[in-house]
Amino acid sequence: MGEPGDSAGDILTFDQPLLNEKAEQIGNNSGTCIRTRMGHSFQCQWTLTLKNGSIQVAGRELDQGASDIAIVGGTGQYAGISGQMESVNNGDGTFTQTLHYWIR
Repeated sequence: MGEPGDSAGDILTFDQPLLNEKAEQIGNNSGTCIRTRMGHSFQCQWTLTLKNGSIQVAGRELDQGASDIAIVGGTGQYAGISGQMESVNNGDGTFTQTLHYWIR
């Protein structure tokens, strides 16, 4: 809705395969991002759904470079998870994401 192009309040939704480092599907990656700063960043929240549970993350996703995004919780095998996810924009519409976490 509204004028074409990048503007504050734009909403990005996604629901896509979650792949490991060998490009094998290990789950699903689904969430939303709201544009908060044009040409710079979105505020995002999404769920990584895996075989034995899910991991929820939320934070600022930068348009370029690496973003550190909080792991805010989990279910199943990931209940009690804490840590952060490093998300790197690959510049081709894909992201490389690395989880740094512990489970209590």
